[in-house]
Parts: sequence; structure tokens; C-alpha cells
Amino acid sequence: MNGIETFLLYVMAPTVLLLSLVEAVVLARRGGYDWKGMGVSYFDFVLRIAVQLALPFSIAAPLVWLTEQHRVATLGLTSIGEVLLLFIGVEFFY
Repeated sequence: MNGIETFLLYVMAPTVLLLSLVEAVVLARRGGYDWKGMGVSYFDFVLRIAVQLALPFSIAAPLVWLTEQHRVATLGLTSIGEVLLLFIGVEFFY
């Protein structure tokens, strides 16, 4: 795991979970809040992280390597423009 992956896993993931919990508490005090929906979102978030951590040890690892070798383009993410382009692309296709 490189530096950015470590940062995302150990700093940003708990931060996202904590901030979403704060948001849920604030919205619950203002009125009704869908706690079951939040639970499903938390489960999805944690499951995605678990799959990402387990993928290198799975049978799919050679396929990941193969798709990386034949990718169309690589974004360097060295400028704010590249980061914004990636963010918009991920949001658009999600």
C-alpha cells in the first residue's frame, strides 16, 4: 500500500464515517431521519473497503493486473484540474 492509499484508509475513511454520523444526528434532531438507509450506506462503504483490501489475495488479481496493463489512459493527478476532471467523471458515471 502506498502513501495515498494508507492516508485514504486510515484517515479519510474514518473521517467520512464520522462526518456522516454527525450529519445524521443533526438531521435527526431537525426531523425524521432514515437510520436504516444510513446503516445500508455504512455497510456498503465498509464492504467496498474490505473488498479493496482483499482483492490482491483473490483469484481476480491477475485480471486487475491485465486491465491495468491495457488501460487507455493514465491520469497523473498532479494538478487540481486533473483531480476535478476525475471527480466529475466518477460522479457522472456513478
